[in-house]
Amino acid sequence: MRAVPFFVQYASSLPHNGRQYRYETLIATFAPLEPELVLANTLTKASPKTYQVWHHRRLLLTALRDPVPELAFNEEVLKADPKNYHTWSHRQWLLAHIDQADLWASELPLVERLLADDVRNNSAWHHRFFVSFENGTKVGTGDDSEETVRREMA
Repeated sequence: MRAVPFFVQYASSLPHNGRQYRYETLIATFAPLEPELVLANTLTKASPKTYQVWHHRRLLLTALRDPVPELAFNEEVLKADPKNYHTWSHRQWLLAHIDQADLWASELPLVERLLADDVRNNSAWHHRFFVSFENGTKVGTGDDSEETVRREMA
């Protein structure tokens, strides 16, 4: 088991209102959020199964609105634990919150790679359903829904 630095343990243990206060202070003082996201990267890698770090990331990303680096970071965390509920939940939130067709379109290749590694990864199967049928750009609904069902049933 690797040692976790004290600041990571401390920041991960802050109560919800402490993290919210930190975020509100950053916003009120117009502090750059990118360094906070770098710190959040460290915290998330150290404690990927705590919702608190993922919630703090959501707050930061709502302000930053730059999903591409976050999706890459999320994929990196999934490599370490491809069945982590919090990681998948955050990814789905990010896709739905940003809701860009190109981001949705790039998800199936990721899922297919993960399923090739482990066909029993229920989290990846769930994400595949989410991407195919519940995405915000409505790909998989309307005119192309029959095509999507055929693809998924093949």
